[in-house]
Amino acid sequence: MFAGGFGLAAAEAVAAGPDVPAGEVLGHLGALVDKSLVQFGDAGDGPGRYRLLDTVRQYAARRLDAAGPSVAGAARAAHRDYYLALAEAAASQLVASEQAAWLDRLEAELGNLRAAIAFSRAQPDPVPGLRLAASLRVFWLARGHVSEAADALRALLDLPASPRATLMRARALAAAANLVERGGGYAAAEDYCQEALAIASQAGDDYLVADLLHQRAWTLLHQGQPGTALPLIEQGLDLARGLKEPHLIARLLSARAYATNFGGDHAGAARDAHQSLQLYRQTGDQGALGVGLGNLADYELSAGDLDAARRHLAEALDISRALNNRNGIYYGTFNLGLAEYLAGSPGAAEGLFAESLDLATHMGMKRNAAYALIGLALASQSGAGPGWAARLHGAADQALADQGHALAPLEARLADLDRQRLCAAMGAEAFEAEYAAGRTLDPTQVLAALVRTDGAVGQAQLTGSGEAASVLTPRERDVLKLVAQGLSNHDIAQRLVLSEHTVHRHLANIRRKLGLSSRAAAAAWGVRAGLV
Repeated sequence: MFAGGFGLAAAEAVAAGPDVPAGEVLGHLGALVDKSLVQFGDAGDGPGRYRLLDTVRQYAARRLDAAGPSVAGAARAAHRDYYLALAEAAASQLVASEQAAWLDRLEAELGNLRAAIAFSRAQPDPVPGLRLAASLRVFWLARGHVSEAADALRALLDLPASPRATLMRARALAAAANLVERGGGYAAAEDYCQEALAIASQAGDDYLVADLLHQRAWTLLHQGQPGTALPLIEQGLDLARGLKEPHLIARLLSARAYATNFGGDHAGAARDAHQSLQLYRQTGDQGALGVGLGNLADYELSAGDLDAARRHLAEALDISRALNNRNGIYYGTFNLGLAEYLAGSPGAAEGLFAESLDLATHMGMKRNAAYALIGLALASQSGAGPGWAARLHGAADQALADQGHALAPLEARLADLDRQRLCAAMGAEAFEAEYAAGRTLDPTQVLAALVRTDGAVGQAQLTGSGEAASVLTPRERDVLKLVAQGLSNHDIAQRLVLSEHTVHRHLANIRRKLGLSSRAAAAAWGVRAGLV
């Protein structure tokens, strides 16, 4: 029943019973390792992990099912309960100083977490699955699993046996609202918030009420309604300050900064952002700190302070890459792209916007993908001419319209000026034709076009693995070979015994050295170079 690997503690929790004491599980595992039925890997800086060969795992699953539904169900419930306990233990640590280790630990257990949730969806009582999925909302976002986690929570909440009017349901609704809103599902997020607020208010849970007010405010802000959002933020701040909850206060201050910036008060937004950052540093939440620094940089860019914005973006990206926080890396690369564009470096900006589009598309973050498309339109250096930039604007505007999203002020102003420029350069009729054609594009088609362009550049620079040897380090060649084989950063890290953020850094260096703007382009280059 284990998926992807497991540790000794998990094996003891699942396999121990009246006939097999927990203390004997290690011996049984050792015997299986000796017979090459189970593989054991030393993780280096942590406990070793076991892995079943696929054929052995399939055989074991058949034997378990043959033992009867009672035995199989009990074993899978024990597996679920172990990972539920892990998820609930992780929840508070994911916003504290040890979050890096917890993020990596949960990523290593992703297959088992998925299996536990899938098992819960098929059970009469969905509560354990709801608790597990809701506990990990920070992990889902940081590691790019928003879409699948939102789908899982929706399915569990919609089950007939799902509890009604309980605080546990309200917490699951809050997590679902947060994840669904990230994907642009504003109407669903609002419905979840309203239901959860009624439950939390009735129960007198002020922390959950403030958390939900924060979530409702962001849903409104992303629809261009700062005036409606601000009273909710102030109400939430009053509750959070009364509870003396610094992390909650920091999140609400961050929302108020965005609302204030939306109204044109960049200095006021920066003040709130600085206060929020102080609290994130105090609580040790590096992930939120990285994203918050990116938000501060956005306000500084709006105010024309490029130097300060670049400093904060450099710190933000360092933090996010160290954590392999894909959400933070998206915001860091996108905002740094804006800084490079405003500084007159469209070539550098285009590469950053392409990376942000690649991240947003793979994470299923449609709103973020639309912003990246705007960035690519602004910085278009592909040689395809102004028509391609007009199409990118059309694709971005269609994606935003589909979600009912209102662009942030800086991006809205830059996009409007660029559309005017293109219209003047091309003529209104030609611009409108290309813009209309762009409204039928989706981000994956744009990425494919970037890969074709990058491929031509890469082929001109280096045409085979022999040339690559003079540019890439041996470790970078190892990483590129596995990228070309289609492996994820997580799988590459396991194969090469590296951390995920080290793999990410190698990939960034590979793209820079080869003049490529996305992971997909790097994979295609590796195939052409004969690395696979």
